[in-house]
Amino acid sequence: MNIITMFFLALGLSADAFTVSVTNGICYKDINEGRKFFSACCFGLSQGLMPCMGYYFGNMCQKFITFFDRWLILIILCFLGINMIFSTLKEKKKPDCSISPKIFSYNLIFMQTIATSIDALSVGIALATENVNIISCAFIIAVVTFGLCQIGLKIGEKFGNFLKDKAEITGGIILILIGIKLFLEK
Repeated sequence: MNIITMFFLALGLSADAFTVSVTNGICYKDINEGRKFFSACCFGLSQGLMPCMGYYFGNMCQKFITFFDRWLILIILCFLGINMIFSTLKEKKKPDCSISPKIFSYNLIFMQTIATSIDALSVGIALATENVNIISCAFIIAVVTFGLCQIGLKIGEKFGNFLKDKAEITGGIILILIGIKLFLEK
């Protein structure tokens, strides 16, 4: 996997973290800079670590996975992409801020980072079948996610709901296209 593919994979994986950050920027108007930075760090770290965990788990099951490798990659990435697209289309256009806690707490940030990085774990399992430097890939994912989350919080504060749905759908399409590309290369 080349660096350009890794970058687009990072964009696809970080779309949900970006969307959550935009929503946080909409719902929590008084987030200080320290908490914004902490939030972006948590999202980046989580999105970077989960593919590593999945990759090492996938390597432990290599004999089983090798039999299905190209199909596994295609199914996982397409499933994640389609799921992102359909869940976005089902959601309301505006986030329901009234049910959110009033405080942008560390517990909330932690729960959001776990929820948005589960797909990265699955991608890590799929990457175990590829000739990929998982550390480089995880680093790119973490940096891209960190940057997009910082941007997402600022966009949420300024522009509200305009980009939320577009980011999720774009991320889903990117994951599907990467799955197809890797499937065809094998």
